[in-house]
Amino acid sequence: MMETCESTCDRVIKLDPKIRFVVVITDNGKPIVSRTRRGLVPIIDRNDGEVVLTEATLITRMHREFDGKLGKVNYVIIKREKIAVLIFSLGKELLYVSCDLGSNLCKLGEKILSKVN
Repeated sequence: MMETCESTCDRVIKLDPKIRFVVVITDNGKPIVSRTRRGLVPIIDRNDGEVVLTEATLITRMHREFDGKLGKVNYVIIKREKIAVLIFSLGKELLYVSCDLGSNLCKLGEKILSKVN
């Protein structure tokens, strides 16, 4: 599993120069493998990062409640004032991708989805 997570992160970080950070997390928000764009200064510290990843798991759990009626969620986009986040389900794990603003988020989401499925 670790090797698959590593290759997923490696493939995704190379897809777009606006991607800042990629991490595969467990269903309770713990990081398994991550990649950061070279030369990047993080916006938040490690402690806040853990909270953000836990938030991502809660968001996806809430969406799963309606999978039977609406179909499975392909990905979730969160657009903030400073960055955007895309969250993908990888079965039991999640893929969390943060990127700079200015990307076409739906196009980027579809591009990432094609690489992780």
